[in-house]
Amino acid sequence: MTDYKPLLKRAEAFAKESGYALSTVSKEILLDGKRIAELKSGKSRIWPDTLEAASKRLDKMEADYRKASAS
Repeated sequence: MTDYKPLLKRAEAFAKESGYALSTVSKEILLDGKRIAELKSGKSRIWPDTLEAASKRLDKMEADYRKASAS
């Protein structure tokens, strides 16, 4: 089983910090606005490849946001 909980915590923290809706973050990193909610509720699973890609997308979102905030 893939441990996706750290990704969910990061996504939730980023949504709170940035002011983005969690569904927006979900759409950007998992290509589905409902996927984070489904993972949290246990209605969905995630493949390791997808988890890795989502983590990289979240890294980029966080970096872009911090870069824009610093400007």
